[in-house]
Amino acid sequence: MAVSKNRIEGNLRKINDNIADICARCGRHPREISLLAVTKTAGLEAIKAAVEAGLTQLGESRVQQLSERAAQLSAWLQARPNQPAAPNPDPELQLALAVS
Repeated sequence: MAVSKNRIEGNLRKINDNIADICARCGRHPREISLLAVTKTAGLEAIKAAVEAGLTQLGESRVQQLSERAAQLSAWLQARPNQPAAPNPDPELQLALAVS
């Protein structure tokens, strides 16, 4: 099932609002919190939409999938030089491997 860019943006907004609320209650700043999106079962188009919505930290659980995603996303990002930067203050997309 394809996930729309609007749905991803809305979900990310809710998550960031929750992070801000929790941080306010415990005296922390939201910038102290890292949001790592696990893209394990997501298609490439959903991942692109997530990056466009501002996510910069993506996680994979398999080395092969991480390598493939890194190559695909790198090519995609380089092919769109006139696009504005993602709203996230960290301009570097980070891919991580989660070992379980």
